[in-house]
Amino acid sequence: MLIAALIVSAMSALSSPHVPPMTAATYDAKAAAAGICGADGGSTLTLTASRTQPLNSETPTSPAPSAPDRENPTNPNPAPAPETKPLAECPEWSDTNRQCFATTPAPTPDPTPPTPTASAITTTDLAQFAPEPPTLTTEPATAGIAGTPTNFLTTATPHTRTGTLFHHPLTIHFTPTHYTYDYGDTTTLTLTTPARTWNDLTQPDFTPTPTSHTYTHRGTYTTTVTTHWTATIDLGTGPTPIPGELTTTSPPHTLTIYEAHTALVTHTCTEQPTAPGC
Repeated sequence: MLIAALIVSAMSALSSPHVPPMTAATYDAKAAAAGICGADGGSTLTLTASRTQPLNSETPTSPAPSAPDRENPTNPNPAPAPETKPLAECPEWSDTNRQCFATTPAPTPDPTPPTPTASAITTTDLAQFAPEPPTLTTEPATAGIAGTPTNFLTTATPHTRTGTLFHHPLTIHFTPTHYTYDYGDTTTLTLTTPARTWNDLTQPDFTPTPTSHTYTHRGTYTTTVTTHWTATIDLGTGPTPIPGELTTTSPPHTLTIYEAHTALVTHTCTEQPTAPGC
């Protein structure tokens, strides 16, 4: 089987990186009939072949698989997306396919405060909206005479204030109801009517009025008046009275009381400077 031996020898030569011509020492007519050409008068058979296999590789190398493409929907085997977890829980993980991240909680909107009911509001809540303190004056202005009336005066009118209470707008109406006079000599007087001047009352000076006071001793007295107010609030649903009252007190008013002495004289103080009362 010379032809078979030649073919085996040729295949072995193809597997070698360098393929030199192969020479057979025997020629067979059957080989020539099979299409294997001879040379040198039929005494030798030359076979040549070539290959493209790289010289530094013994076995064919398959192409490297491409990296999975997660964004290519046609890829039948996409790589799984890395799992994420809050940063505080990362120490529990040892898998490198997981990623840690720091979380920032979403801001929580401030809840809308409920609308307060009028029954839950007290006069203490309304103190921040109180009217201005009243002003106290007297007749005479800063002095009086012991044993004669001193007229005390104050004024107060209804007030309306607006503002915000418990995050809700409201309107407050204040109405003066009565007045408490402190005359500074341990005597007080509470009236429901406002004070009036001697002139308004068409009375002579140093005559009694509803708000006047008569001091029995000379001296300096610190006096005040306190105005009492009731309040009605409106939260947008109509006016609602608030139980109780709110008070405002005037700044102190200093009054000096003198003694008066009567004496009959025959000359004026200019004529007789040492006369009684001069």
